[in-house]
Amino acid sequence: MRRLLVVLFTLSGLSRASLEAQTCQGLAPLPSSQLQATGTAMVATGSRTVGVALVYDLPARAFGDVGVGTTQVEAFEKSSLDLGASLGYQLDIGAAGQAQVCPLASTSLRLGPNNAFGSGVERSTFGAGIGLAGGTAFQLRPLLSLVPAMAVGVGHRLHQAESSAGVSLFRIAETYGFAQFHVGVVVNQNLSIRPSVEIPLGREGDDAGLALTVGYRFGRRHSPSGR
Repeated sequence: MRRLLVVLFTLSGLSRASLEAQTCQGLAPLPSSQLQATGTAMVATGSRTVGVALVYDLPARAFGDVGVGTTQVEAFEKSSLDLGASLGYQLDIGAAGQAQVCPLASTSLRLGPNNAFGSGVERSTFGAGIGLAGGTAFQLRPLLSLVPAMAVGVGHRLHQAESSAGVSLFRIAETYGFAQFHVGVVVNQNLSIRPSVEIPLGREGDDAGLALTVGYRFGRRHSPSGR
């Protein structure tokens, strides 16, 4: 943590890049009515996840995304189908808007892994969460920006399983916290490369997860609107 603070203070002497939606998540700025496609690979203890998402700038400083992915669970030797969506709202803070904070809400549905080891058991997990993300952007070169960001939040998950006959085997609910740290590199305000670490809070036995996200912004270009 001390090293992170030293790096941030050093970067404070660099020129600021423009702040727009997605800066709070360490990704390329998202001007009005534009889209950003992202692909993410994440490694955690006992699982591997890959997914894609599409982010869209909404009216009134809001933005949302929908995504689909799959998680390979080593314990079951099977994969799940992961669906998710989130909604965020952009707030610029500081005298000159040097940083950006975004309240976020998300929901997810994981289907599987099913029929592990021929058991016929079908599993599903429904999740919902709220959090707060914050970030800023530093222009390193005319076409290169560094976008450090972090997020904290709380989530709730409901795990369910049914036998092949449709009989409920269990329903387990859990509430948990998490912290995420991102260091995004943005090229030409279009291409984002963002390594991340996610740290579980209040869950014994869970290790941190490492992720890499690559995003690309596209869509109609607009003149600056002050966002």
